Amino acid sequence: MKRFITAFMVFNFIMLNISVMTVKAVGPPAPLAPVPKKADMDILKIGIVGLIHFGLYTFNEGSSDGSQDPNIFQPMELDCNQWVAAFKGGCIELPILVTKHGEGFCLWLTSTTHYSVGDSITFGRRDVCKEFAEACDRGGVKHGFYMNTQDWHLNIEGKWTKEAGFNELMAQRWTELLTKYGTVTEAWAGDGNPPAWVDLILYQNTIRRLQPDCRIFSDNGPDLRWSGNEEGFGWDPHWSMINDSCIKSWMSHKNGEVNGNSWCPAECDSPLSRFWQWIQGDVPISLRELTSCYYDSVGNGCIMDLGVPPDNRGLILDSNVKQLKKFGDFQRYSFKVNYALGATATATQTRDTQYSAANVVDGDFNTYWAPPDGVTGGVSIELDLGSPVKFDVLMVQEYIELGQRVTSYMIEKYNKGIWSKYAIKQSIGFKKLIRIPGTTASKIRLTINSTRADGAVPCIREIGVYKEIKVPGKRVFSTANPASLAADGASTALITAELRNSRESILKTATNAVTFSLFGNGTLIGPTVKNAVNGVATVVLQTTKNSAGRVVVVQTFSTGFSPYAVEIGVTSQTK
Repeated sequence: MKRFITAFMVFNFIMLNISVMTVKAVGPPAPLAPVPKKADMDILKIGIVGLIHFGLYTFNEGSSDGSQDPNIFQPMELDCNQWVAAFKGGCIELPILVTKHGEGFCLWLTSTTHYSVGDSITFGRRDVCKEFAEACDRGGVKHGFYMNTQDWHLNIEGKWTKEAGFNELMAQRWTELLTKYGTVTEAWAGDGNPPAWVDLILYQNTIRRLQPDCRIFSDNGPDLRWSGNEEGFGWDPHWSMINDSCIKSWMSHKNGEVNGNSWCPAECDSPLSRFWQWIQGDVPISLRELTSCYYDSVGNGCIMDLGVPPDNRGLILDSNVKQLKKFGDFQRYSFKVNYALGATATATQTRDTQYSAANVVDGDFNTYWAPPDGVTGGVSIELDLGSPVKFDVLMVQEYIELGQRVTSYMIEKYNKGIWSKYAIKQSIGFKKLIRIPGTTASKIRLTINSTRADGAVPCIREIGVYKEIKVPGKRVFSTANPASLAADGASTALITAELRNSRESILKTATNAVTFSLFGNGTLIGPTVKNAVNGVATVVLQTTKNSAGRVVVVQTFSTGFSPYAVEIGVTSQTK
């Protein structure tokens, strides 16, 4: 009997202690300001927006100065449903219509001017903004509006001035757009260094009052900022914060500010072809360049913005529709299967079971791993994939609802019994895509070295590994097929290489930064850039005598550019 009583007391003591331990659940980490609102998260989840330039310039060889007759606007086959279908084919769920560019011509039936679709008699005074918004609703996508702050038509009339009431006129125009055409997800309310008298704050306050969840883009925010270029790339590292008390220009925060006090990620814009507006004979950029823009924007935690204009019929060109479909297929199929999903995940430290390492491979957007309070560095997550996996892209996401936190981290891969470095980076943010094609690993390890503030523990939402679908075209900056040199005792070799990219600004930057190396005997002289026009740059370099080995590309871009933006190949060599 005594033994039974003693055993019963011990059992009760153990159960009591278990219950006490169970109720001591650890709560979530404290937020690290600034944090995104739900509307900010919605934009990041969309990832890619489209920009539609359409106006009198579409009917005037790509340009207009505000003096053109509004009756030249005659897109007699206008079909906004076709626009929406084309954007959806490219996985673009938020098209943004340029409702008025600098010329002053308005694409809606407005009471603020006689320079609008209401004055295009042949076109039948159709309201393009209305048809566009309704098509977006039917297609199940969001929509946005852009309105340029310049107005050359009013300037001709002497009315583009503060004294003439232009600021109040613009507020009235925004009121029309935000009260007649449904929920507007994003608004472009300022761009291009307007005169000091232009009251951007009035426009932004008007938008905020009428549709508080509408995200406002301008060169400097307040909700989305310009990346500072029109080549579609975001800077690495990318901080989703800026300091709203010291906004000057995009150059002051192209990377953002790691300790900024306002949530304001970058939006990276570029046209699908050479021009924002439709120009007869223009062709879309290559799929490889499109995917480069994707990795440099979405893959940097930014928003990608792709310009796709209708032609003078009012339709998006078939060639652009097909290229958008290829781009969409790249996204759909490359990121369809996460080969890390369900992997065995362990961490050196964990907050408690609710925030376990398994959360980073569970496919649940609402779960995350976090270590105990005070652990802000020197902590790792390791994924065991079970067997070697060949992949091209590694993805890391922070749980940014509690703020962007990580400022330094390293990723390692394990293959054939050896750990090696995969990448050393600073920012993660909403999504970081690190692309190293043809990587093989059976284990992945993420080590967090530091965060933004003392006590700000890292919060990792997901880690994924993906295989890209094959993108047609040459490998980029490849060391495959290098020039091979055989020493003949006397002669030197003259190597000619070509770099290709349709955007000359990127091409010139690449050629200025490209370096080669000779693996073997001898040294290289040069390179010398011969030209960089029409999408092709020729680079010539020379070897010293008695050289032997392989000439390969070592480095190509300065910080901020993707190494996948320019094609390169050794085309010839002479001795």
